[in-house]
Amino acid sequence: MDELIKLSKEEISKELKKARKLQKKEAKELKKMMEREKRRREPTPDEERGHADDEGRWDLHKKNLEIEQDMLDDSKFYGQNDHFNFGKKRKEDKEQPKYNIRPDFDKADWRDIEIFKHAREYERATKGEKEVHWKAEEHYVPNP
Repeated sequence: MDELIKLSKEEISKELKKARKLQKKEAKELKKMMEREKRRREPTPDEERGHADDEGRWDLHKKNLEIEQDMLDDSKFYGQNDHFNFGKKRKEDKEQPKYNIRPDFDKADWRDIEIFKHAREYERATKGEKEVHWKAEEHYVPNP
């Protein structure tokens, strides 16, 4: 009893606010649950459901499997699909060229670099210098 008397008006108002908040929260959750129930529909009865295609029906395929169980091939069962290759070797990619027209100077031997330089000089002598048209510099112009 003494504890109840000692509570001040501020503490009582805080407790009342907490209780109201809790009530509002519970009411909101109840409302959401009711809306969910409204949206939920009844399952379709079997009579109204459509029938599956004959090709996709497992029970028809099962009869064929029992007859051809020994003769059944993986490719026949799964169809022609690269994902089901069952131990067959993968198709090898085409072999990449072992030479490089322009050698990587970090990895190349000094002879390769010299050969490349001579070839470039010969090409310049026969065809002439290449004209290079550089793009004009773009300068930043601030907005006024």
